[in-house]
Amino acid sequence: MVSVREHILLYLRDLADWEYGGRIEDFVRKELGNKASNASRRCRELENEGRIEKREVVFQGQRVVQYRYNFEKAEQIKEQKRIENQKKIFQSLGGYVNSNV
Repeated sequence: MVSVREHILLYLRDLADWEYGGRIEDFVRKELGNKASNASRRCRELENEGRIEKREVVFQGQRVVQYRYNFEKAEQIKEQKRIENQKKIFQSLGGYVNSNV
C-alpha cells in the first residue's frame, strides 16, 4: 500500500511544477479519502526533509502556499540508496567496507 506521503511525492513529481497546497489537499481528499489536514501535515514533513520545496505567494490578495518536487534531493537519495546497496552486496560477499568513504 502506498502512503499519503508517497502519493503526494508522485503527484508533484509527475506535475513537475509548483502546485497550490489546496490542490494537493483536494487530490488527497478525492483520490485517497484522507482529510485535507493530513495532506498539509504530510507536505510539511516532506518539506522539512527537503523532498519537496515550498514557497509562499500572494494570489488575489491572499497568502497561499505552493509546493514542488525536489528533483535534486531525489537524485541524492537515489544515489545514497545505490551506494548503500553496493555496500551490502560487498559485505555479503565477505568484503570490508570503510564507512568513512
